Formats: sequence, C-alpha cells, structure tokens
Amino acid sequence: QENMDEIQGIVYAKDWPSTLKGRILIVQLVIQFKHSKEDEEVMGVSFQKELILDKQVVKPGMESIEECKFHSILLNKLGEGALPFTLKFPQLSPNSILICGDETENSAQVEMGV
Repeated sequence: QENMDEIQGIVYAKDWPSTLKGRILIVQLVIQFKHSKEDEEVMGVSFQKELILDKQVVKPGMESIEECKFHSILLNKLGEGALPFTLKFPQLSPNSILICGDETENSAQVEMGV
C-alpha cells in the first residue's frame, strides 16, 4: 500500500475561540460496515460497525503539518481560520471486505461493503 494517497483537507472556522468555546476538534478517517440495507432498522437500531483508521487533532497553535500545493492554495484563499490536516490509511487497513454466512451463500446478494 505504498502507493496509497493521503487524504488532505482544510478545516475552516471564521473565529476559532467563539466557535469551539474551549473544545477540541478531531478529524477522523472512518470506515463503516453495514450489516443490512440502509432502510432496514429494528426499533431505531441500525446494524453497522465503525472502524476509525486515523485521527488528528486540529486547532490553532498546533505543530504545522507538511503542507502540499492543495493546502497552500486553500490557506492563501481562506486566510486566518483555515487549518490544514492530513489523514493516512494505515499499512494494514482493509481495501475491501465481503462477509458471507457460509460457503453456500451467494456473495452477489450480500448488502455489505466498505
């Protein structure tokens, strides 16, 4: 997975102190496993699991990350209140998943994926 691209982005808030009010902001890379169709819920409970692959705290005054051309352009355009972040896929992260109950189950009819 050496050729896996990083996810680069910008978090923007006009006035950080009044927007966050002392709280921290965490940017996460999350994959979601759904065990049923989207519209299927039982008593308000959906059948899904989440896996957090990477996260980064983003706030003013944090150590600056290595900026790329994308970050530079947006930081110049948005100005103060824009903070860059970069999320990375871990080496052992799944690239695709298919879960079947047993060998006789038709995998084409499974409603689960990443």
